[in-house]
Amino acid sequence: MPNLATHLLIPFFCLLIYYRNKREMDKYIIALLPFAILPDLDILGGLDAHRAVLHNIFFVIIVAIIGLVMSKNRSIVFISVFYVISHIMLDLFSSAYGIAMFYPMISERVYVDINLFLTPSLNILFNFNYGFLPYNPVRGLIDITIVDGVGVISIISASSMYLLGNGYDKRNS
Repeated sequence: MPNLATHLLIPFFCLLIYYRNKREMDKYIIALLPFAILPDLDILGGLDAHRAVLHNIFFVIIVAIIGLVMSKNRSIVFISVFYVISHIMLDLFSSAYGIAMFYPMISERVYVDINLFLTPSLNILFNFNYGFLPYNPVRGLIDITIVDGVGVISIISASSMYLLGNGYDKRNS
């Protein structure tokens, strides 16, 4: 399951790379960072539909429409929507739950499960699975892991791409 650090830092570094030649966009990238965790607000306030109410395509459309109405700066709208979409896509690839992408019209969860295994005999196995599951609301404690092994690897990879994309490659010095 993607953790808080993954939800925040992966899209953050992607946007820094995308706007690497426009340093004036950094303030928007940082200020709009809370949009990266906005879909997880469906666990608050007694909503018994985590990964459904705010983890669907309709929520993305609502965020985009509100952004277009409230701001004339299309970059602000793009950044906000990118953060929300990245959160939903990261959760889509969480095999444990998936997301109810078309909730409330279709309450089935969509999931994508991709695994890469290294066997004891050093063979590499690739497993790709996807499908639909009945929607069961997540009840009780929600795992709010700040960072795990996958998160650390993701953060290191994203920050390395950012640094290399900004001319910090020492080989060219």
